[in-house]
Amino acid sequence: MRVPTSKPLLARTPRDRFIGRDDELERLYLRAIASGGRPALHVEAAAAAGLSELLRQVYDRAFAEQRFVVPFYYSVRSEDVTAHAAAARYQYQFLLQAVAFRRQQSNLVAASPDICELSKLAPLQDAEWVNQMCEVCRNDGPLNDERAFIRTALNAPFRAAAAADLQIVSIVDDLHELEDLKNGNAFRSELVSIAERANVPLIIGSRKNALPLPQTSERLEIRSLNRSELADLGGLLASDAGIETSEQTLDLIAAKFAGRPLLIEILIEAARSKGVALQSYKDVEKLYSDEILSGRLGSHYERIFGRAVPDLNLRQALYNELFQTVGESNARLPLPALPKRLVISDEEFSGIIEK
Repeated sequence: MRVPTSKPLLARTPRDRFIGRDDELERLYLRAIASGGRPALHVEAAAAAGLSELLRQVYDRAFAEQRFVVPFYYSVRSEDVTAHAAAARYQYQFLLQAVAFRRQQSNLVAASPDICELSKLAPLQDAEWVNQMCEVCRNDGPLNDERAFIRTALNAPFRAAAAADLQIVSIVDDLHELEDLKNGNAFRSELVSIAERANVPLIIGSRKNALPLPQTSERLEIRSLNRSELADLGGLLASDAGIETSEQTLDLIAAKFAGRPLLIEILIEAARSKGVALQSYKDVEKLYSDEILSGRLGSHYERIFGRAVPDLNLRQALYNELFQTVGESNARLPLPALPKRLVISDEEFSGIIEK
């Protein structure tokens, strides 16, 4: 049964619009609010399959529906550039979310007060440990002792649990993004160390087969939404956006973006912003082509290629080679031949393909 909840906190989708994930959401929620003593849980899914939204839904539900376990959600971002910056944001986000939960003021998360304000906002019973951690944030340590700082930052939730006798669940998402951070391996190694000895619930999210994690962690693979579920999702999104559709066009959209709800969201948002209907195959194909060539979908794929191939000349050479397969009947991407055509090593090409 789908239960409507209040306005989303970290999630992008209202609970009653979150399609096809009731079982996974219930399982992860129960794991999140369980007592400690269990191995870390490593949750995997294919790219754009909706794992991050699922984990944000778990966080929102843990914030809204119970008072005993402090929920913490953190997503690794390549924009942090360095592991040091990522760890500093991790520590700040934990303090922010912990104070917001203890005060039951969800608006604090969006307000993002600075460290000085945060230490004053902490409830009296939490003032001592919050002030201590805020002091660490203000003096985030020398860069030449980066590993020690990362270790201290990532252990913040566990130190708080011990110091204040709190129950905490840590959800660390998008671990595959560490590959793009300077010294990202240090961040991953420290998190693996924590996972091996965690005494509070720890849930780690990443793309499928993206990173090796300790064998002691339990694993859960999140399935991709099926065609029917994706069509239902498209229908709800279109209805909310005031976009006219048909059963046939929703099925086409679901087939075109198999297993990737994020791309359906992008297409529906494009239709809303342009004020176009999606009632016929022609409507869908025209919008899809426009968005691929000069819109949001094109930008989405450009970001993927840009991260995989930062060198502009090499990226253009790859585009040129890929273009040769366009329009050919039953053409397959000639992966084995590409490294020599691009004049790069097999190892470098393998890294590009993985990204």
